[in-house]
Amino acid sequence: MKPVNIVKSQNILGKGPLWDNRIEALYWVDIEGRKIQRFFPETGKIEVFSTPMRVSALGLREKSGFVC
Repeated sequence: MKPVNIVKSQNILGKGPLWDNRIEALYWVDIEGRKIQRFFPETGKIEVFSTPMRVSALGLREKSGFVC
């Protein structure tokens, strides 16, 4: 099996992948880049959210959203 680059994210220190079944999206953080990123595999859409501080992990909340 050969690795395939699916997302060109350009992270400085990308960590903590987290799959959200509710919206079928993959989240991860760029700790040094101070970003939270979200990828929708079905559409290929990527969203990037800047944060005022370094975030090293995410956890899903029961109803919606997540904790950092």
